Amino acid sequence: MLPTYEKELADFQTRVANLKSGKVTNDDSAVKPLPKAKVQVTGGGETFKIAPGASVLAGQDAKIVEAAPELVGQTGIRVTAGATADIETAEPVQVLIGYFRSDDAKYAKPPQSETDAMAAERGSTEPVIRNAAVISGLPPVDVFTQYYPAGKSKIEVRNPGTYVILGVVPQSFNIPKRDAGKWAK
Repeated sequence: MLPTYEKELADFQTRVANLKSGKVTNDDSAVKPLPKAKVQVTGGGETFKIAPGASVLAGQDAKIVEAAPELVGQTGIRVTAGATADIETAEPVQVLIGYFRSDDAKYAKPPQSETDAMAAERGSTEPVIRNAAVISGLPPVDVFTQYYPAGKSKIEVRNPGTYVILGVVPQSFNIPKRDAGKWAK
């Protein structure tokens, strides 16, 4: 086991040195796609496949330029900016909500554990994937989760504004937290 731990330490030290020097490297070769939950949109949106070139917002020309590899192939839900979507699932799910990192009031703000007591019960209060996608004409995207039970649900964010839905994953799956580095260029 010692050689394995020595290699992990060497890799870690290399990454720290790269970060300190400003040279960020993201090796996505070991990243696996997230499992997809079956979802049916029953109102307020339409499904699409997460991939470069996909339009993410209804009525806008905002397309995915690049996405974290774990998101590619996920089922996104295209909604009008700031709107909600009704879904139906056979199992409890976590919906991957992409919040744009901007102070502009037109973008929905992510949940904050300090000001939203219910945020942690409903999902993540910190991004599970930072710098998750590059979307044409829009700020960097961080992905948070929201939990929904099996059956019919309405996807809503607590704060008004534009956001994107970048997938639906079984709630039982533990999404590894990471910075995908899609804006760290």
